Amino acid sequence: MKERWKNAKHISRHCISFVYLQATYLKPNVAILDGFTMGSGAGIAVPGMFRVATNKTVFAHPEAQIGFHPDAGASFYLSRLPGYLGEYLALTGDKLNGVEMIACGLASHYALHERLDLIEERLGKLITDEATVIETSLAQYGDLVYPDKTSVLYKIETIDKCFSHDTVEEIVDALENEAANSYNEWCKNAISKIKEASPLSLKVTLHSIREGRFQSLDQCLAREYRMSLAGMSKRVSNDFCEGVRARLVDKDFAPKWDPPSLEEVSKDMLKKRNLIQFYLIQSILRQNSLRQLRTKPTHHHNDKYRTRSTEEDNQQDDLFLYKSKGQHLLTNQRILDSIVRKSSVNPTDTVLEIGPGTGNLTLKLLDVASKVVAVEIDKRMVEVLNKRVKDHGFEDKLSVIREDALKAEFPKFDLVVANIPYGISSPLVVKLVYGANPFRSATLLLQKEFARRLLAKPGDSEFNRLAVNVKLVADVEFVMNVSKRDFFPVPKVDSSVVIIRPKDHIPDVNLDEWRAFTKNCFGKKNKTLGATFKQKKKVIELFRLSKMTSSNGEEINRNQYVCADDDGDNEEESDGEECHSSSCADRELLLFKEKIIEVLKAGSFEDKRPSKLCNEELLCLLSMLNQSGIYFHEQTKPRNVDNVAFAAAYS
Repeated sequence: MKERWKNAKHISRHCISFVYLQATYLKPNVAILDGFTMGSGAGIAVPGMFRVATNKTVFAHPEAQIGFHPDAGASFYLSRLPGYLGEYLALTGDKLNGVEMIACGLASHYALHERLDLIEERLGKLITDEATVIETSLAQYGDLVYPDKTSVLYKIETIDKCFSHDTVEEIVDALENEAANSYNEWCKNAISKIKEASPLSLKVTLHSIREGRFQSLDQCLAREYRMSLAGMSKRVSNDFCEGVRARLVDKDFAPKWDPPSLEEVSKDMLKKRNLIQFYLIQSILRQNSLRQLRTKPTHHHNDKYRTRSTEEDNQQDDLFLYKSKGQHLLTNQRILDSIVRKSSVNPTDTVLEIGPGTGNLTLKLLDVASKVVAVEIDKRMVEVLNKRVKDHGFEDKLSVIREDALKAEFPKFDLVVANIPYGISSPLVVKLVYGANPFRSATLLLQKEFARRLLAKPGDSEFNRLAVNVKLVADVEFVMNVSKRDFFPVPKVDSSVVIIRPKDHIPDVNLDEWRAFTKNCFGKKNKTLGATFKQKKKVIELFRLSKMTSSNGEEINRNQYVCADDDGDNEEESDGEECHSSSCADRELLLFKEKIIEVLKAGSFEDKRPSKLCNEELLCLLSMLNQSGIYFHEQTKPRNVDNVAFAAAYS
């Protein structure tokens, strides 16, 4: 008996060590999930870099049905599935097929079973272990797949509603209520599967997944190891041995669980099941971490991931992904599908895609749109993109513009879909919303911090000039966050998806004037408007732009009012400084400054900060300033020609 116990511990330790090594190994690896992918098999495959599911894949975690719990890292990856799908799979033991694994992100690629020999042959011919080469090779034999209408993934709303409760008892009650109210057979089947499982295992499993949401992989593995030893030791319950007997040995499918019901599972039993000797698991994991560090390639530059184009088996062209240029490929199929779905692409639409890379998103857009116009500056990416599109038979629907997106003239389009590098996010968003091309919506994948700035409201710490300018002409909607792990190479920060929809009606204001006005206001967004517009440099600048005329009707020489000590950079040094000058223009400058202050006081804006004002308030202030002859942007149109509609709207 002692020998068996020793062997069980030995196997468990080596299993979790291998899972951790697989998850942290620096060299790319490909797991072929062709057939049953359950328990430790799933734990070994899912953390890997590439997971190829097929039409024969069957994924499940039925451990609770044999009196055990999902282990081998399951509490880590199940807890990170959409919504509460992980809880559903673990408590019911329900199965997913290969298409569903792709949809929820458990698999990275999908291929028919019949193509596996071709894939293995293709991978065997590669003369590099670079990840992007492998990704491209797998994509060449992959298929675009979507779950059918009978998939459990279409029940995600009901799953979230029922499996979000804190206890197994509450989950069962929620399912019973849903079944009674909607006559849903699916709910009845879920209840039946839960009631077949060990009550103790159900509670341990739910606790494990909820803990896993807030733990790293090594923490999950260490905790699961303790739980596994407790389950196999019979110190708390004999459920594991009884479950194996009933389902795998005698196959009478009539296990006698101890305790037999959820109500009889005590907190003390749960505590004992989860707290057993640690067995220095962290030391084991650290040893494997050191082992994989020895395999780390030393020839890679920190900024670029080396790969090779795969147009022909013998081609030697080098392909680099530059992180500093924002070249991060979105690889999570579930996220790609969500972006396409949220974009609401019609079969007649022309979609403008900016930064298609190697075409992961492009292929999905081509599958639903009439045409895709892709703007890509990198020639190497264009070559890979064109080949992948041709291999899928979409070449007639794709038009590629190889140019800088900020400089390119876009053709007519209906929608925009873009994975925008951080360095050009702001100017590109402005180019889209203030451009000449009307469009229905723009679905943009942005750095999370930038998206927060774009979504910010007056009073938020992130509220800024960009949000003000964009929201004047468009509505911005948050869609979802995207983990940095869903990209290759992995960036430093997470991302978010937002949708920008141009407004049908915008204020009748000169947009150049508006943008120049907000630039002046938000130069120091936390200063009061009074402090901003009393600065000597600001007064002189506005006096020039406003083209005020002297008392004899002659236009002022605009070079006459140059501030001698103005270096153009340091606003703080001139804060509150009076406009003293020995020139004849001194009095006119002082009068102009007084006019600005009068306008600010009249509208109660002097002590207000721009970061606290909504667009309506800012428009009102701009209208008051314009009506007083104070302008912010030089126009070819004479200033005495007032914008009557704008003035009337905010007078």
